[in-house]
Amino acid sequence: MTSPPPSYLATREMAELLRVKERKVYELISTGAVPYSRATGKLLFPREAVLAWIESTGGGEGHAGGAEERPNVLLGSHDPLLEWALRESCSGLAAFYDGSFDGIERFAERGRRRDRLAYSRTGE
Repeated sequence: MTSPPPSYLATREMAELLRVKERKVYELISTGAVPYSRATGKLLFPREAVLAWIESTGGGEGHAGGAEERPNVLLGSHDPLLEWALRESCSGLAAFYDGSFDGIERFAERGRRRDRLAYSRTGE
């Protein structure tokens, strides 16, 4: 019989969850990037808020309590006409021309990261 996971994580447990060193957790705290609270001098990380933070940042660094939305980026092969149209439209879209296959790979990797996170949250 397994007991439910604790509602709050200690610093070491937080580092294990993020798969980083404890020093990185302290760095995230100092920048205000991760949700935490302090009780009797001990840092505590609310499990549900941390999991929501991880989900909202897409695995990258973000800001607690309302992560910044990632910018839209056009990925693929270089097309001078498309580049001109993008620039003239003043749409604010970023472009990263590294080939069609690279764009597809990056799109697929984002889905794989999301799947790994969902898998780790369910524990299946």
